[in-house]
Formats: sequence, structure tokens, C-alpha cells
Amino acid sequence: MKEVSFKGGKGVYAVAIDEAKGVTLATVTDAVGSFTLDQVEIVIVGDAEKSDKGMMLTARGSKAKFSLVNREKKKDEKEAPKIVEKIEEMLKDGKTIKVTGWLKADKDKNQSIHLESAEALKP
Repeated sequence: MKEVSFKGGKGVYAVAIDEAKGVTLATVTDAVGSFTLDQVEIVIVGDAEKSDKGMMLTARGSKAKFSLVNREKKKDEKEAPKIVEKIEEMLKDGKTIKVTGWLKADKDKNQSIHLESAEALKP
């Protein structure tokens, strides 16, 4: 774990996760030890596909699966960016993408990434 910044009693840290363990909210929580997490930002590369469950991303290497959802709008925005729709367009040219967003898990441990951005990578 590497400290990126620390201001006003809050820190931002970068954590490297062993790909063999897989990227989950639990592995991130374990990696930070006794720190309390407010948010987990994730940058991940994987293969996207649209399914009956919505837009899904399978991480390269670990094969962890994530539901991709548009994040909620911020106070200063008229509406949240429609990143899932942009990913649907990217699928026409290939399915490997890099996404950035907030990692969340529901009570059943289903993981989702609330998207800030997405970009298509060359296959």
C-alpha cells in the first residue's frame, strides 16, 4: 500500500492486489488492514459483454466479474454521464476496455463498478 495524499484527516492510498487473489472489495479491505474505507476507486482492464444482467466486465487475469453501471449524477451536473451506452458502442469495434469507477458490493457480494470513464483498447 502506498500513500498518495493525506489531507484533513483523510488519506488516499494506492493498493496493488495480487491478480491470483482476484479483485474484490474484500481483497481491497484486507490489503488496507485497520484503515476504514469510505470509497474504493478502481481502474481495471477486461472484456465487456452485454447480458441479461446488464453490461458486464470480466477482468483480465483474475476473471473476476463486475456489473458496470452509470454513476449517480453529481450536484453540479444536469445528468450523469451515460458511460454504459458508450461501452455498448465500443463493443462494435472490440470488447477489451479499460474502466475507472467506484467499486461497490451489495449484501449478496455482487460487485459493481459505478463508472467515471471507459476507453476502448486495441485487441
